Amino acid sequence: MITTEDIMEIALCFTDRTLTEGETAVLTTLCGEANRLWESRLRDELDPEDFRGMYCLACAYTALGNFNDGMGAGEPAPVSFRLGEFSVNRGSGTTVVRRSLQAQAEALMAPFTTDGDFAFLEVVG
Repeated sequence: MITTEDIMEIALCFTDRTLTEGETAVLTTLCGEANRLWESRLRDELDPEDFRGMYCLACAYTALGNFNDGMGAGEPAPVSFRLGEFSVNRGSGTTVVRRSLQAQAEALMAPFTTDGDFAFLEVVG
């Protein structure tokens, strides 16, 4: 059985500094939630133990993305301008990191999860 500690061990490999006690508690919680999220999305016939390495890595990516996004929430969002067609981008760098990590996790887990993005919709008219 894959535990939160298994995922946390991998997540800590990607941190660039020693975490405080509070940060460790938050990341541990996020690792546990990522484990529950990915387990709920697995195809019925699969067990996370069958592809343990990728599963733990995907969970770690998910937790780290959310952790990074949360830790950067108090930072001012960078602003950029473009003169050509005038655009202002107030996107946060932490959001970009979260999206990137989530995309990597999704790509790792794609062969093992149910496709939750597909649905038949009734069109009236």
